[in-house]
Amino acid sequence: MLLTLSICNFRSFGTEATLDLQRRGFRTQHPRKDETWQENTWHRAAIFGANAAGKSNVLRALGQLKLAITHSLTNEHWVRELRDPHSLCTDEPTSFEVEYVFDDVRYRWGLTLNHSGVVEESLEANLSSRWRRIFERTGNSLIFGSNTGISHAAKENIERFMRPWALVFSAWNTVKTPGPFAGALQWWQTLLPVIMSNEADHHNRHQWLVQLAQKDPTWLSVLQNVVAVADVGINKIGIEEQAPDLVKQIELTIQPDGQAEITDQFDSDEITEYLRYLMFEHSDGIHTFSLPETQESQGTKAWMDLAIPALFALSVGGVLSIDEIDGSLHPLLVRELVSYFDNSELNPLGAQLLFSTHDLTLLGKYPAESLHRGEVWLVEKERSYSELIALDEFPIRDAHNIEKRYLQGTYGAVPISNTTELLHTLEVLREKYTKMKQQ
Repeated sequence: MLLTLSICNFRSFGTEATLDLQRRGFRTQHPRKDETWQENTWHRAAIFGANAAGKSNVLRALGQLKLAITHSLTNEHWVRELRDPHSLCTDEPTSFEVEYVFDDVRYRWGLTLNHSGVVEESLEANLSSRWRRIFERTGNSLIFGSNTGISHAAKENIERFMRPWALVFSAWNTVKTPGPFAGALQWWQTLLPVIMSNEADHHNRHQWLVQLAQKDPTWLSVLQNVVAVADVGINKIGIEEQAPDLVKQIELTIQPDGQAEITDQFDSDEITEYLRYLMFEHSDGIHTFSLPETQESQGTKAWMDLAIPALFALSVGGVLSIDEIDGSLHPLLVRELVSYFDNSELNPLGAQLLFSTHDLTLLGKYPAESLHRGEVWLVEKERSYSELIALDEFPIRDAHNIEKRYLQGTYGAVPISNTTELLHTLEVLREKYTKMKQQ
């Protein structure tokens, strides 16, 4: 369970920003005896703000940290990607700190980078009320705390991997007996890849969905139930392994003589994966017909590609991050998806959803309140610097129409209209094209 994420001098966030998912009333290191972590943390964080304000950078940081931990020993590119300072702070270090819970142990992992690599990396664990140092790294020098349960041989093995752009976490993950605090590593496995709004990410995510449904029939059934929410006309979903016409044309172009030598051009596993696609069976109550996924509506496909990762997160108690959750989705479907994580019956494991959005209906109270005030965050950008602000830092009354007040600019984080400058620009353009017509 994610507690806090702090970033400093990362992309548009030149100064420190902290996303805190702990409830205001939670002031101890661990819940009281009659309480749980789930009662004291928020399961959702909704980030609002103007275009280009920096909303995506909060989610991007968490996703890139996971990639760096997973791959830093084999590809330092992922750690270098984290060293992405604000354009006006290139001489200052970039830092991250993440607090999270795994198996009732609270962890705090910190990472600081500069242009030369890792400056500092540290991990602390809290079993009840006091923090215990697991390791502390400065440059390539590594010190382990006492009573960590990590064997001497394992420590030596970890130290062997210390390079400027390699992480201790990555090296620790190679040890066969990582010790009793291995939960610090295991938590990152519950962190799902960030869902971005670009085409490449959409393709990869959709391929993952098809593979999941093909390998496990249970997920194919889940997929059918999920799609029925967005399109009641769909009776059944199947997976086809027949080559679409376009692929057949490619094969014919490569092998005009009809010889089956396509493996000379493509890897056989890639062909099998490429030929799998979803087929949707529709019905009007009397007649049935099938359509390939390419002919389904964009909204149905967008819902399907978001709902399945969400249900996967709910199944494993993971953390799911979605950039621009409202893209191509009806507001009621956005509400539906967001509501899953606040439902104790659907979410008994405490899965969490972090997302950016422009869907202001989520701030309203009709037909019901979608988000708690402590779950709403605003990103404001001023003079190229982004700032992350919690909505509940503002004085809000129950009678306040938060959606309306946000649009009025009460809380900031909205686009600033400059019609005067726009009017001048249009006058210049009109004059230009009027002269062109007269010539």
